[in-house]
Amino acid sequence: MKILHLLIALLFFSFSFSQGFSDIGKKKYNNVYAAIIGISDYNEVQDLEFADNDAQLFYDILNLSFPEFKENFTLIQNDQANERAIKQAIYSAQKLAKEGDLVIIYFSGHGDVMLEPGAEE
Repeated sequence: MKILHLLIALLFFSFSFSQGFSDIGKKKYNNVYAAIIGISDYNEVQDLEFADNDAQLFYDILNLSFPEFKENFTLIQNDQANERAIKQAIYSAQKLAKEGDLVIIYFSGHGDVMLEPGAEE
């Protein structure tokens, strides 16, 4: 079943490239960095079914698309996804990236809305 999901994701990824992201797939980067976070298991809100799986598939696709940079990809899922781990993954990618590099931040999970300071609710 996982192979089927990966094939579907690869087809979607290929389609996305051909529909407007083709420059990402064709361009040569000095380095590619990624922080990939997927959270399905929550303590205080309703769990999600596939967010962690989505992150895993995206991680797998990146490894297939950019195998020479796979050591630069961080996958964080469920219990591993605490504030410190997420900030560290994003900070590491940001700190290491230089001009000519690609940085990808991928999040799959519950979202939230924050108002800007001074904005009315």
